[in-house]
Amino acid sequence: MLLILCAALGVSQLINQPYSEEFLLTIAAPWPDYVLTAVGYVTAGSLLIFGFIRGRIYHLGQQARQLTQHVALRTAELVEVIAAKDELFANLSHEIRNPMNGILGIAENLCTDQLDAASQHKINRLQQCARHLSALVDNMLDFSRIQAGDYKFAHQPFALRDVVDAILALTHTRSEELGMTIKITIAPSMPKILWGDAPRVQQILLNLVDNALKFSRQGPVSIAIWDQPAETANHNIIFAVSDDGPGIPLNEQGRLFTRFARGASAQQNQIPGTGLGLALSKCLAEQMKGRLWLERTSDQGSAFHFCAPLLVAGVLPAPIIAPAPLDARGQYALIIDDEAYNRIMLTDLLQSLGFTVHNAAEGATALTLARQQDYQVILLDYNLPDISGLEVSRAIRLLPNASAAALVIATTAYTSLEKRTECTTAGMNAFLSKPVSMERLCRELATAQPHPICPSSSAPTPAGEPTRSRIKFERIATLKGTTREAELALYLTEFAQELTQLDLALQQANIRRASHCAHLLYGRCAFVAAAELDKIFREIETASGTAQWSEAQRLRGQVAPALAAWRLSLAGEEPTVPHG
Repeated sequence: MLLILCAALGVSQLINQPYSEEFLLTIAAPWPDYVLTAVGYVTAGSLLIFGFIRGRIYHLGQQARQLTQHVALRTAELVEVIAAKDELFANLSHEIRNPMNGILGIAENLCTDQLDAASQHKINRLQQCARHLSALVDNMLDFSRIQAGDYKFAHQPFALRDVVDAILALTHTRSEELGMTIKITIAPSMPKILWGDAPRVQQILLNLVDNALKFSRQGPVSIAIWDQPAETANHNIIFAVSDDGPGIPLNEQGRLFTRFARGASAQQNQIPGTGLGLALSKCLAEQMKGRLWLERTSDQGSAFHFCAPLLVAGVLPAPIIAPAPLDARGQYALIIDDEAYNRIMLTDLLQSLGFTVHNAAEGATALTLARQQDYQVILLDYNLPDISGLEVSRAIRLLPNASAAALVIATTAYTSLEKRTECTTAGMNAFLSKPVSMERLCRELATAQPHPICPSSSAPTPAGEPTRSRIKFERIATLKGTTREAELALYLTEFAQELTQLDLALQQANIRRASHCAHLLYGRCAFVAAAELDKIFREIETASGTAQWSEAQRLRGQVAPALAAWRLSLAGEEPTVPHG
């Protein structure tokens, strides 16, 4: 206020003086003679500068807000693009894996003993092409997962020699065709048992060795392995893969680890590949806190070094005893897949094990067959034209015959952890990604835990529960003038609807909604004396109320077998169960 008053006094003094040249000269006089005038000028100038600065700040704030909105908009668009890309990769993988599954399966099942040498060679080439295509698809999916931050690494003990032997076995055919040898040198100080992700280490080494075989085409390929103790508990394990080929020109070394980058020699010599292998290997190495680099000049061949910090493990866990050869004679299997070549391939595999095999291309047809025949094994595709494989699995678990206890294995082209979780929650016993081989199928059949519910099972049920449940439905039917079967069908329909609402709430991690749905369901189960289901839904309500979503999902997976047990405990012919 004082500054403003001084400025006003100075201005008024100037206004009261007469206009003259003397006045003008007086203005030019030293400022001490006009203190109030000087203060007024300074104050006015300060106010002008302050106003200018405030204006600039406001303008810059407006620009910052506009820029923030622009960045948010572009970020949202980028998220949509990444999501669309991931969905594209998933769909492409699914569409490619299905026919590839048929190609690999049928090629492996051909009776090669009766083929001549030329036909045998063609079959071998067919298998190699299909496996190459499978590897390309896997590389694309791995790269996409790494970019999305959704790549999971395993941590378990492994024998280094097993990894090396696997590399030699996988590259044996290729090296023999080219007349090349692979030399292995392992330093004496190398630990024999390491702790880390053996499949990823093998994947990186296999890519480097494959490149050495493809591009050098002369001389031996050498693999040297040694360790460098680090300051931490980790050991820096160094893998060096070198060859005596023409090397990599200096002008191409800068973009060597760039996606889809292929050198001039690869293009001129028509060497197959996409340029993803080295880029993916470098990403995998960095995700493992290691690195991958080239150490060789352009005229001395190529030498790639891969360093991985790995822990030294004590001993390997006890090996799992291989199961006895599977003899499925007298057992029935059902294949549910909408692709004819997949049904043909899977039928050949199961029939060679002794199964009597039936096929269905749609979920509704499969459920009809499952009601008419007791199946011990069901191979179920995720995507079906009428109803999803998840719905089919849930409906199978509700069947009144022994098919409800069948070993249900998902055979799908999807490979994500999310899909595996969905299949497990829907009541499936195992997950088998395509392409399906005889070795992997037998392993799943031998190790997957069978469903515990079976009509012939002698497992005890809660005392009096079937009787109380029957009495409940009979009383309701009497009061409403209907039959017990009709009331049971209505009950199951409403139960399935409420269960769907619970699944949606769990998927959305909605605490209030999930708790409410679980509360309704345990009340419904308590009313009909379904004690085991009552207990499960009470625990789901508690887990949902405290946001323990993994526990809630685990408990949700127990609903299907418990519901099947309760239904099978009811006496009398029961109506067709709705999907849910």
